[in-house]
Amino acid sequence: MKATLNFKIILFVFLATLTFNTNAQNESKIERSRPAKPIRPPHVRPARPIHPPHTRPARPIHPPHVKPIPAHVVFPSHHHYIPPYRHHVRHYFPHRPVIYYHHGHPYHFYDGRYWRPNRNRFIFSAPPFGLRINLLPIGFQTVIVGTDSYFYFKGTFYKRLGNQYEVIHAPYNAVVYELPEEAVVVNINGKKYYEYNHVLYKVVTTPRGKAFKVVNYVE
Repeated sequence: MKATLNFKIILFVFLATLTFNTNAQNESKIERSRPAKPIRPPHVRPARPIHPPHTRPARPIHPPHVKPIPAHVVFPSHHHYIPPYRHHVRHYFPHRPVIYYHHGHPYHFYDGRYWRPNRNRFIFSAPPFGLRINLLPIGFQTVIVGTDSYFYFKGTFYKRLGNQYEVIHAPYNAVVYELPEEAVVVNINGKKYYEYNHVLYKVVTTPRGKAFKVVNYVE
């Protein structure tokens, strides 16, 4: 009886061990036959495009409005009259002038006028458009045309550009209260105008009194 019990126990252990090994082998085969899971790259969020900072487009610079040039511009003496201020010459300055450069050419600013060196003398010259200065002359006038502000002194108009002031064309319809003493009177179709540096001014009346208004340009 005891021998039969021992035999049953041994048989039970043997069968259990055999079953465990068989299951382990089957699971190993399943694992070997199962395809490996693909390795996916980590999800990378696309970089956000970098946009340049929003900048307001620069305001276009339009040339001054030019009305049709009259057929006949009559100067005091004859058709090819050259105003006397274009022959002003000086040989020295009592005090040191301020020198500005435009495209490499020096312009000596003295007493509200610009002078260009010519050999051993200085010749009066209207400042070229685009010339920039650091300070406005003492006694300048602020001129408002529409919504724009300009500065005027002795026949020259300036517009602020950053920390400087640039010489510009006379704005059409600009009103000033004095002209340089060198301005000349011209007659166009029986009407009286003043000309200075190729700009025609018409006398107008304002609440402040007599003034001069830019009405045309002369080549």
